[in-house]
Amino acid sequence: MPRITGLVVRATEADNQIQEQLKARKPPIDPVDPVDPIDPDPDPVVALNSRYYGRFKLDSVRAVKQLGGLLKNVVEHLEKSGGTVSMTLEINADSAGFDDQTQRTVKENATQFGVETQEFE
Repeated sequence: MPRITGLVVRATEADNQIQEQLKARKPPIDPVDPVDPIDPDPDPVVALNSRYYGRFKLDSVRAVKQLGGLLKNVVEHLEKSGGTVSMTLEINADSAGFDDQTQRTVKENATQFGVETQEFE
């Protein structure tokens, strides 16, 4: 027959020890009022930024290279982090005066590339 071993403790001492252990525990947090009574000022929740806007000035001679760099070094990172990216290219040109041929050519070519809005002033 196996030998049974045990520890005999006085009931009053056991009750006192249990009460001390219960007092040392953190009280449960009320689900209706989730303020922790031990730490009533919990760390604030930090809201993450959820939008990015950037406007870049491109050089007409190096625009292709600059745009490639922007796609690789900015747009890729925004997309990798789960963002959806839309880009708009804005062209501003100044001159002493654009002749009719230039205006017609630019308007037709821009239309072929899907221009959203365009205007000569």
